[in-house]
Amino acid sequence: DMVELEEPELPFVLELDVDTPMMGFMHKLGEVDPDRIEVGMAVEAVWKPEEEREGSILDIRYFRPRDAALRKGAKRKPAAKRTSKRSGSRKRSGAKRRAG
Repeated sequence: DMVELEEPELPFVLELDVDTPMMGFMHKLGEVDPDRIEVGMAVEAVWKPEEEREGSILDIRYFRPRDAALRKGAKRKPAAKRTSKRSGSRKRSGAKRRAG
C-alpha cells in the first residue's frame, strides 16, 4: 500500500518440520535485528489476542526467534573464536595427503 513504515517488515519463508521436504509458507519476522537473522533459526509464533482471532494465518502476528538471546534488545554474546584443524577437515572430506 506504499505507506512508509517506521520499522521495516521482514518477510521470510518458514520451513515446516514435516516429512515433505521444502514445505513451508511465507510470513513475517518480528522482535529480531535484521543482522541477527540466520537460515535455520528456530522461531515461534506470536499470536493475536484470542478475542481478535478469525481463524486465518493472519491470527499469527509474526514469528520471533525461539532463543530469547537473539531477540531485539537482547545483549549480544561475544563471537566464539573458530579453530581450524586442517588435517581433520581433510580427513573428513576424503582428501588424501601427499608425501613430499
